[in-house]
Amino acid sequence: MSGLIATPRQIAEVLGRRVLGQEEAVREVSVALAKKLAGLSVGNVLMIGSSGSGKTTIMRAVEAMLASNPELAHRSTVVRIHANVLGEAAVSGRPGGVLLTKLMERAREQLGPD
Repeated sequence: MSGLIATPRQIAEVLGRRVLGQEEAVREVSVALAKKLAGLSVGNVLMIGSSGSGKTTIMRAVEAMLASNPELAHRSTVVRIHANVLGEAAVSGRPGGVLLTKLMERAREQLGPD
């Protein structure tokens, strides 16, 4: 990949090469990432779906795209938290809310100070 990719369409094109059958998810992630790269405020992107629906594949594609372009990588912040840990905690009897709070604290630590 050469040149700076910054528009949702360009990002979706790159992600679409690795993620098949999830056009809506790719479009939404592309818009959010383009806003973040442009310096705009972006909330969280929460992907919910059954196992095998492509959530991890989309995030791996985003990570690969950012890693392959240093111009993008230094302008973005992506923290990936796997919620399957919450399910595992529920099975072992720990409250999911407490674990989710700990996961969010870990994400804040990865992001560093404001």
